[in-house]
Amino acid sequence: MDRYRGFTLIELMLVLLVMGLLITVGVPSFRSLMADNQVNNSAQELLYAIQLARAEAVKRNQMVSLCPSSDQLSCTANGNWHVGWIIFLDNSGNGVRDNAEEIIRVQNALDTMITISGPTAIQFATGGYLEPAVTKSLQVSATGSANNKWVCLTAIGKAGVQSTTC
Repeated sequence: MDRYRGFTLIELMLVLLVMGLLITVGVPSFRSLMADNQVNNSAQELLYAIQLARAEAVKRNQMVSLCPSSDQLSCTANGNWHVGWIIFLDNSGNGVRDNAEEIIRVQNALDTMITISGPTAIQFATGGYLEPAVTKSLQVSATGSANNKWVCLTAIGKAGVQSTTC
């Protein structure tokens, strides 16, 4: 006589208990890892935009500015870069996009867990250096992450990402 092979109720309960423990321990770690990755990716996106703005200023031999923008048409008056940003030819040199100034690149709003704070605008003169020639920094952080990043700009326009303040 063949017996049915399978799990007993006790074995099933033990498997469910172990799975519950693994999920309880694993999910918070996974969320933290995801938040850390979001911070790194957002800092790199911002760094790329800054490098593009600098290269365009040199290439076009014109002032190019980068500013936070919630509508991707005009600059916002605060330093909240996570709402998105625009890169534009800054013919007036005021760091604020006027209607006639050409938009070079647009970045839409980032993930809602990301916060980027910094200056209200970044301006590059024709030689690729900052205008005014003073260092600037932007802090990138995320909800659920202790891994903050800083995008640092030197007065000559060189930019980089680091894990400590500028």
